[in-house]
Amino acid sequence: MLKHSILAFALLAQIVIGPGGGASSGGSSTTIINNNFTNITNTTGTFTSVGCQVAWNENYEYTVSACNYYINNSNYQSTEQDVTLDAAHATLDRLDIIGLDITGTVFKLTGTAAADPSEPTVDPETQIKLALILVTANTTEPAGIDSELIYFQNAGSPTEWDWTTNGSCFVTNSAVDPKAPATLSINGTSCAANAYAQGQIGSGSIDPNSFLLLKLYIKSKATWSNNRGLNLAFYSAGVLVGQPVQIFPTNTWGFTSSITSAYQQVAIPISNFLVPNGTTATQFRITKFGSGANIGMFIADITVQGNAIVAPPSIIPGDCPTGQVLVNINDEISCSNGLNSDTTTGLAITNRYRGVPVSHGTVGATETIDLNTGVTHYLTLDENLTLTFSNPLDGDRFILMLRQDGSGTNTVTFPATVEWPDSDTIPELDTTANALNLCTFLYVSAVTNYYGACNVSYVE
Repeated sequence: MLKHSILAFALLAQIVIGPGGGASSGGSSTTIINNNFTNITNTTGTFTSVGCQVAWNENYEYTVSACNYYINNSNYQSTEQDVTLDAAHATLDRLDIIGLDITGTVFKLTGTAAADPSEPTVDPETQIKLALILVTANTTEPAGIDSELIYFQNAGSPTEWDWTTNGSCFVTNSAVDPKAPATLSINGTSCAANAYAQGQIGSGSIDPNSFLLLKLYIKSKATWSNNRGLNLAFYSAGVLVGQPVQIFPTNTWGFTSSITSAYQQVAIPISNFLVPNGTTATQFRITKFGSGANIGMFIADITVQGNAIVAPPSIIPGDCPTGQVLVNINDEISCSNGLNSDTTTGLAITNRYRGVPVSHGTVGATETIDLNTGVTHYLTLDENLTLTFSNPLDGDRFILMLRQDGSGTNTVTFPATVEWPDSDTIPELDTTANALNLCTFLYVSAVTNYYGACNVSYVE
């Protein structure tokens, strides 16, 4: 599974392992390359598609995120639910299962305590297993639980991490609408692109890969606009560690921004951050991505945790023949030979791939091109514009479509780190009314430069 995840990420920033993870039953190993599983067809088997993560709270209490899943080819949904396992046996260990059934209800299967306990059996006709829990004899919580408190009461080190912000969007000690039993939350109000709140460990560092899940709770203030959301990422002294994970407006990790009445659990397997083995982190950052309409939310109770679950869900489900992958074409999920790689010919795509344009609408005097949101960006200019590029990765290639408004005359100032051909001559864009200019860029991290070229004056 890991090689498929890396392959998908290397292909294109917009082609990602689907949010929410998944647990499968039967079938061969495959990967879904997509970032929205709300319209899945041509599928077979029993698996999860969105959300469904099981996260530990305290004692033997767990929360299951809102979930979209399949049992025997039929699609079901469930809301976020809590479950408490039975008390541990006095002298013998036990294995319990947490799962979902065809009624959308979380269930527990209590195993038999024994010197060598075995896993209970789910009913494959009506149930799907989400997690296997070891209930150790004479304990009140999972043995050896490993949990790092990143944010709870904004208490700072050594109890939790020290939080700062980069502007007026986030307030880290807000008493408005906290999540009990805490009395404070991180309050995001009208958050614009690239606003962030950041936690800094008081001393030392953590190895993210020593944990299983990152868990936090989000309460939306109103439905988020499309192409707006939150980037979650680990850093070390200001340098990104691994890759960000996105929270989109709808159906990512069980979170939906249109639900404004309650906090929602967002539990993300650490593996999705693609942190290299042995790499440590000292910071955790929450960044608003996407320009245009701003968003608001409350964030609470951020932890990383491990050793609470014996067998978490696998990353991606599937039932395709070996060598094929599940792909989304026109909102239809199906098996395909269209993506393959070998050491001789490299990556081959026999059909096509595309970067769905990110529409920035009519922009003002400044605009940030966040490469985490896409590789094709469409902007309409109504005044002189200064551009900023953010979140580049080595080898990133992206396109800007720059259209003049009905009046024209608008100029564009590119970042100083862009190098141009012809002795670094900045191209002269067409400034006539409604003119379209198209610019392409390649980012090379070794020299921290973008190499650009523009085609101007497209006639339509």
